[in-house]
Amino acid sequence: MFVKRAWYSAGWSSDLGETPLTRQFLGTHVALFRDAEGVPYAVSALCPHRGADLGQGKLREGQLECPFHGWRFGTDGRCVRIPSQTTDVPISARARVPVYPVVEQQGILWIWMDPETAPAEGPRRYACFDKAEGWHRYDVPFVIYEGSFLNVVENALDGAHLAFAHRGSIGDGQDPLDPGIVVQLHDDGRGLTAATRREAETQTHPNRRTQTAENDASEFAPILSQEFRFELGGLVLFESRYANGKTEFILSFVTPKDETSTWFWAGNIRDRGVNDIGNAVAKKFFDTLVNEDKVALSWLLPPARGAGGLPHPVFVTADKQAVAFRKLYGNALRAEGHATVPWATEDAPPPPAILQIGGLRP
Repeated sequence: MFVKRAWYSAGWSSDLGETPLTRQFLGTHVALFRDAEGVPYAVSALCPHRGADLGQGKLREGQLECPFHGWRFGTDGRCVRIPSQTTDVPISARARVPVYPVVEQQGILWIWMDPETAPAEGPRRYACFDKAEGWHRYDVPFVIYEGSFLNVVENALDGAHLAFAHRGSIGDGQDPLDPGIVVQLHDDGRGLTAATRREAETQTHPNRRTQTAENDASEFAPILSQEFRFELGGLVLFESRYANGKTEFILSFVTPKDETSTWFWAGNIRDRGVNDIGNAVAKKFFDTLVNEDKVALSWLLPPARGAGGLPHPVFVTADKQAVAFRKLYGNALRAEGHATVPWATEDAPPPPAILQIGGLRP
């Protein structure tokens, strides 16, 4: 059970070179390739002849050749050549594969996973990706988490776990107390925005594990405010503003692989510590952070790892982001024809404290 009518990340632009590749998204095997001009395309990886993986094939004159029998498919999904029959024999109209719209934008490959419904518009552009001089961007290599899409998104939105699951990175010195985050659902029903402000004098140093020289080079400072947004398609964007006037963006791209495993890409764009030492510290930090989340998600027991997560979680006020996410995600599933949503049962409503926050209910 997935929302298909959304733009999901299929990877960084650099992931897709001259060789085709296969990735599984939303339970479907997809072959990604570039045509002769380098434009990216995506088709079902399942060859209609014998079921071979088209992503294991080769590119021939901008067409995707099946590795099993050499059938060739054009960018529109139609088979255009069958080596085992003469060219005067018509190719069956059934010899075709579904095509998934792909957009390459700001160094990201975006894929639309509903081949039957064309997107009304392309993926959103984010101004932070267009930052140039004075900013540094680090694209973290992908990881596959053993957890459902819901598990991984809720983890990305959760601030209360930082002090416990991220002691080796951001958690050192973190106060797990709910900082009073205000959550708003977007009018279009496709996302949410949340924000919080902090007093600089109440914070410990954000990363006291590093040496003083690294702290200075990285221009660490207390966080004055944070805003984050989630959008269907699995984007979670954090914007942090520091007491020294610096700004940092942390992006998470969450794409379902199947019901119980999830692709995860992370990116960092900042004007803080843009130097060799600062860049090295940031890389180490994010590599550690992503691995810590991989370990944290492995702690979930089987009842919580399904597509709907734990069926009847006990929510507290610090979970208001997760409650809002479940509300909009459930609505999007229903809008695509799913009659039921696993976690939205009337016999297990969230506690009153949650219901009073923006009137949210999953």
